[in-house]
Parts: sequence; C-alpha cells; structure tokens
Amino acid sequence: MEYLLVFFLGLETGELLGLKFSNINFKEKELTICQVLVKDDIKEKIRPLSQETGYRTIKIPDLVITELKKRKKINRFLFKSNPNMAIKWKNYVCIGERGNVKSQAVLNKWLKEYCQEDNVPRTNLRDLRRLCTLNLLEDGNSLEFIANQLHYSSVLTIMEIYCNFLEKDETHENSRLDSVVFSANDSI
Repeated sequence: MEYLLVFFLGLETGELLGLKFSNINFKEKELTICQVLVKDDIKEKIRPLSQETGYRTIKIPDLVITELKKRKKINRFLFKSNPNMAIKWKNYVCIGERGNVKSQAVLNKWLKEYCQEDNVPRTNLRDLRRLCTLNLLEDGNSLEFIANQLHYSSVLTIMEIYCNFLEKDETHENSRLDSVVFSANDSI
C-alpha cells in the first residue's frame, strides 16, 4: 500500500507516514496532505503543513482508493484485536503489526527484499517518487501541475532533475523509431 501511494501520488516519506484516514475523501477520491511525520533522535512528531510547506489536495486513482479501503479494514481489525496498542496512531494509514507508524528504514528494507525476490533492480522510496514524476511528465502534464501535485520547490527544480532524462529519452525514442523505420525500408 505504501509503495502505491509513493508511486502513484508521489508522496514524500514524511507525508506518507503522517497520512491519516481522515485526510482521505473516499467519495471524491481526494487526499489532503496537511501534515508530515518527522523523527528526531527520541520520537516521532507530527508537524502541520502550510500552503508554503506542502499543504495540498490531490486526486487518487481507483486502484489506490481500493487498496486504502482494504488497509482501513486491516488497521481497524489490528487495533480491535490488540486494545493495548498505542491509540495515538489509530487513524494513521501506515501502521505496523505493533500499532506504531512504520519507519522509512523498514519500508526501504521491504522494498529491497521485494526487488530481490522478483529479480528487478533495487529501488527505494525516493526512486518510486521519481518514477511518479517521470510518469506525470510522460503523460504530458505541465511542469506547473507536477510541481504543485508533488510539491517541488519550483518548476526549475523539476527541469534540473529530469531534463537530462527527458533529453536521453527523446534520443532513445528517436533511435528506436529510426531502427523501426529503417528496418521496414530494408524489407521493401
């Protein structure tokens, strides 16, 4: 579930771990990002966001809505079955078996294991967020939309990070297209 939220919605780790079910409008298929979970040396803290620091509402794809509904049921069962768990995290999405919010280290560890099991290149949460950005770019979304959706500091940030990829991708597409066209011409 956590990986879907990062891949499809581009959530940053603190946004993901600070996500509560009350931030989700299942009817409208929207998610309001209004807080982040930050960790210091001792404990986790919830920090509210402002417009300047990332407060925003984004649309949620049907697949993710379905999985969020499943997670909500699982979490309810977990807390109902274990009444001694920390009630503090009861409404949060990313809850582990012991009733605490999952950590970035645990999520990255599991992701690494999934990649090894499926024999795919190793990745992490940041890479999934980058893939979300690339998918939005490839789908033709404007840089302004992507900057707002994923809370990049500016359009320039996206251009600096992804411009080289887009140039390489365009070159790759052109060379792939050339090989298709030229091989077709050779057979004529």
